[in-house]
Parts: sequence; structure tokens; C-alpha cells
Amino acid sequence: MSVQIIIRSEKDPSYYIEQEFFNPEEINIGSDESNQIILEDPNNRVSRQHVQIMIDGKNYYLIDKGSEFGTYIQGKKIASNTPMPFDNTIEFTVGGFDVALTITGQDTQYADENILVGNPFDEDVQALSSVLNRLSHRYQLEEKNKKKTFLTQALREMIDENNENEILQILFETLEEQNHYQVHHSLHSSEVLLDTLLKTIKSLMQINEQFRNEFLGESVGSDGRSLDYNSINTMKEYLLQSGITQEESQNRLSELHKELNIIIMHQVALVNGYYYGVQEGSHALLREMNPTPIQEKVEKTHGLTGLMKRLYEWMPSLLKLKMFQQLQSKYSQFMEKGKQYIEKKFFREPFIRKYQESYRHNNPTEEMVKFSMKSDTTDN
Repeated sequence: MSVQIIIRSEKDPSYYIEQEFFNPEEINIGSDESNQIILEDPNNRVSRQHVQIMIDGKNYYLIDKGSEFGTYIQGKKIASNTPMPFDNTIEFTVGGFDVALTITGQDTQYADENILVGNPFDEDVQALSSVLNRLSHRYQLEEKNKKKTFLTQALREMIDENNENEILQILFETLEEQNHYQVHHSLHSSEVLLDTLLKTIKSLMQINEQFRNEFLGESVGSDGRSLDYNSINTMKEYLLQSGITQEESQNRLSELHKELNIIIMHQVALVNGYYYGVQEGSHALLREMNPTPIQEKVEKTHGLTGLMKRLYEWMPSLLKLKMFQQLQSKYSQFMEKGKQYIEKKFFREPFIRKYQESYRHNNPTEEMVKFSMKSDTTDN
């Protein structure tokens, strides 16, 4: 049979321990290291030998071992040293911890007729389970900014360096499975980080190239570049090539820095171009729909002189009607030609002009400093 035990803390919602036992006869819970499940309560409400789950065939019992602060089920304290029978599930409280226990399945030793002996790893796994439980408990109690470093240092003192990454991965996944936390060896982390950064640079450079090609009509490729950003592997080989001098390595790093500057300049120019394009384009559109020049055009077109002029003066609504018709005609033309026509006629030209001006004259380092200062002010 399988006994699954889940433990949560009443005060810490993030605290979570899940442990499973196979074919146990008893499971002891308390603060002493001799227990299979070890709970360290800062408030000292967990006794050294606090509670026991006893399994006798298909009969299950919960026994409080005379603990000082007691064991509770649904808020009611159970009698000490008195076996309390339960079905295959039970929930109870020990100190500041909520315990949920579930028993499932049959005796694994006889579940398969082909299995003539018990699992040879049962005893070792049970011992390891107790140790991992204590380790998990201590891990969750430590300060968040220190516990990973401390545990890693402690493990490295006893783990062979060649197996370090694999074992640490298993342990951290066990300790923080509910958070899907993953740990990597420092070298592996560096490789993953480098891959991520290079992929980001590659994508941003390709977007930059596509923008300048399709939007500005400029042909921008990697011709003449030593750093080919179209291939991640080629970039890595070029930047991390062994056997080159320190000066050459620095030069190649500088090339990468230049690519980053291009990305920064492009992003800054996009922002400047957007603001300027919206501002100037909106003004140009409003000027196009300004009633005053439309009225002057109507008067000029219809030759408002003499009797005709007096007629419009006596009946100003006629002039307003003509103006309205002209405005309506302009609006209809814009709608028929579509949003792309409006964008090209009023917004694109000032955007491109400001984008190119910003791209040529911006200092990427200074712009990043400005952006950083602006972000700090916003956060505060």
C-alpha cells in the first residue's frame, strides 16, 4: 500500500511538504530526528515524539504519544495514548502544521505474482525519505535569500563534482516541486544564459533589419560583419573561439557591443519617431479638415462676388451647407482610400524623418542612462 502525507503550515501559505511511504507498519511524527517525519516548530508546540500512525493489516490508527500541546481533528483534541481508528483518509493538526494523510492501493510486495521478494531499496529509501523530509523542513524555514546558497555549499562538500549538477537538480526539484524550481551547475547556467542572450540579440537584429527594409526601403544585411547574427552557433563559435589572443577576444566582444548599440539606437529612434509622427501627423490632419481654408476655397470656387456674395450674406446657411459638403467630401475620400492612405499621407513622413534623425545622432549609452533614471523615478 501507499501512504501519502501532505503537510502545510498554518502561518506560512508557501510551506508545503509531500511525502510518500510504501507498506509501512507505522509512521512517527515529531521534532526528534528518530521520527520518519520531522517537524521543527519555532514555537515549540511539536513534541519530540508527538503522534504515530499505526497500520495493522487493513486497520489504521492515529495515536497521540502524550504530546504536551496535543493533536487535533477538526479543532477537537484527541485523547493521548489512545489508538483512534480511521478509514483510508484523515486530517489532523500537530502544533502549527496541518497534516493530510491518504492510504491507497494494495500491499506492493504481493501485488504482482511475478514478484517473489520485496523491493531491495525499500529500507534505504525509507531512511532517505526521513532525511529528505528533515532537509525539506529546514530548507523552508531558512531565510529565502540564503537557503539555496547554504544548501548548495553543504551538498558540494559531500557530492562528487562530476555528479553535482544531476544530484542538485533532483534534490531541488524534490524540495520545491510545487514551485517548478530548477537549479543548474554554474557552467550550465552560463551556457543557457548565453544562448538566451544571443537568441534575443538575433531576434532583435532581424526585426531591426526587417523594419528598415520594409518600412524605410533600406537594405540592411550582415554583409561586412564578422559577427553573423543569423546563426546562434556561429555567433557562439566566433565569440568563444579557443586559442585566440586576449586582444582578439576583446575585439570580438566589442563587435557584440556594437550590435547591442544598434539595437538600442533603433529602439530609441522608434520611440522618438512615434511621438513626433503622432504629433505632427495629427496637426497635419487637423489642418486638412480646418473649416477656415475650406470656406475660402468655397468662396473662391463659386466666385462669391456681387449678387451671389450678397445672397450668401443674406442666407449664411447656404455657405455653411457648401462648407459641410466639402468637409464631408474630404472625409469620404479619406475613408474610401483607407487607413493606410491616412497613415502615409500624414504620419509616416514625420515619423521616418524623426526616426532617421534620432538613429544618426543618439548616443546609446546616454540614452540607456536616461531610460534607467526615468524607470527609477517611475518605480519610486
